[in-house]
Amino acid sequence: MNQKDRIRQLLTSPPGEWVILPRILDLRPRIAQYNTRIYELRAEYEKIDMVIEEKGNWINGEQQTRYRLVSKQKEKQLTLGPANGKNVNLQFSIQAGPALNERGEDGKRI
Repeated sequence: MNQKDRIRQLLTSPPGEWVILPRILDLRPRIAQYNTRIYELRAEYEKIDMVIEEKGNWINGEQQTRYRLVSKQKEKQLTLGPANGKNVNLQFSIQAGPALNERGEDGKRI
C-alpha cells in the first residue's frame, strides 16, 4: 500500500470523521511529504465531487491540524419575484451522493 492509499484509508474509515495530523504522521513506514499526498488526493476526489476539508485549531499553544473527506455540497440561489413587491430569495443545497465507502444493509456499496 503506497503513502496516498494509507492516508485515503484513514480518511474513509470511518467516513466523515476528522483525522488529526499526528495520526497521519504516526503511520509506519513514515509518510514523506504528507502535504503532497493530500494535494494528490484532493485532485482525485475533486473529480467525484468530494472534498478533503482542513481545519486548524490552537490547543495549549500548539496548532492542531485535522482533515476529513466529505461530499461537496453545491449551493444554488434562486430569486423569485416580485412577491408583494419584493424579490424572494431561496437557497437550497444539492447533495453530491453517498460517501465513497457507504454500504447498504447487505454490505454492498451503495
